[in-house]
Amino acid sequence: NDIYTKGKNYSSSYGGASWNTTTCIIINGTSFADGLSVSPYAYVKHCPIFLTDASGENLDTETIDLINNEGFTKAIFIGSSNAVSDNIKTILKNNTHITSDANIDRWAGTGRYATSLDIANRLLADGDIDVSHICFATGKDFPDALSSSSLAGLTNSVLVLIDPETTSISSNLSTFISSHKSDIKLGFILGSNKTIPDSLKSKLDELITPPTP
Repeated sequence: NDIYTKGKNYSSSYGGASWNTTTCIIINGTSFADGLSVSPYAYVKHCPIFLTDASGENLDTETIDLINNEGFTKAIFIGSSNAVSDNIKTILKNNTHITSDANIDRWAGTGRYATSLDIANRLLADGDIDVSHICFATGKDFPDALSSSSLAGLTNSVLVLIDPETTSISSNLSTFISSHKSDIKLGFILGSNKTIPDSLKSKLDELITPPTP
């Protein structure tokens, strides 16, 4: 089975009363980064994640039927219109209970790392997720991060993507961490030093660790 079939089978098997929400999440089927970033929210809110095709322009018939039959009335698109096209809005409005633009939200930034921070800020504003056990994952590859991402959900913490190929922490991420430093108890890096090098880990430590009195 491919990822699309597995995703639909999961939604079909665990839908109905198990989904304690009227909201579903839609991401591009090839965008592991967006899926990772929103996974803590999906876990805490019991929201299913549905996948578009690789172009981001279409949902297949089975997925549309699932969204309709489960009675979802709101959708969150993760990523820009290049990832999840505005055509998906038209598909939903014409074929499901999600009948207006007002019930469709888009969480996005300029690129995967900015999108990750946009999601993190929205989750913190929501109030059910915090930064107490903030998780960091590479935005370049998914196996380590994907297998460990449930930690963010279990601890109700945000998961932020970082670029392992840079030599410094981005100014946006530095600002985010500094803004929430007093609420951070512990940081987790999801993956080995082959996915996120020790040099970046040290810089994250410096940002997170309170100064010595």
